[in-house]
Amino acid sequence: MIERDVAARLAAADYDGAATLTVRGYGPQILGYLRATLPADHADDAFSIFCESLWKGLPKFRAESTVLTWAYRLAWGAVRRVLDSPARKRMVHMSSSAMVAIAQEVRSTTAIHLRQQTADHLAHIRAQLDPDERTLLVLRVDRDLSWTEVAEIMEADAAALRKRFERVKAKIKKLATA
Repeated sequence: MIERDVAARLAAADYDGAATLTVRGYGPQILGYLRATLPADHADDAFSIFCESLWKGLPKFRAESTVLTWAYRLAWGAVRRVLDSPARKRMVHMSSSAMVAIAQEVRSTTAIHLRQQTADHLAHIRAQLDPDERTLLVLRVDRDLSWTEVAEIMEADAAALRKRFERVKAKIKKLATA
């Protein structure tokens, strides 16, 4: 449904509408991915970078993948930017006050549904994984994306990612029993 509605907006060159639908529809899961991948203080910065990238990139979106896959690729890029530039300015100023409001709406409603005890336990285990491992785990397990989609998002070979996933599962098992 979101894919179809966003495609219709893009076809009509309604980029503001397409961005709004994308962030409202996929923003909560993207923010969840960012929070599962990054330390809490960096996740909101990455979400701002994601929203800015989405806002600027939608007019150039070529529909070579689904909007969801493309959104995760933008989120993965935001993770890399935050990790690669820890000294960079903490907040990206978005070009649209409407997008800022939508991003804040998603931030404020996403965390409500998380069960704190489970989230704390998973956060402790996930904190011991590196960002690439956390990304692989979130995209494949939490988001149930195909190996093709994960490979496209992470710009890696699907077979290599499957092998790495097996190593991550073994590492998680070891951390959980320790």
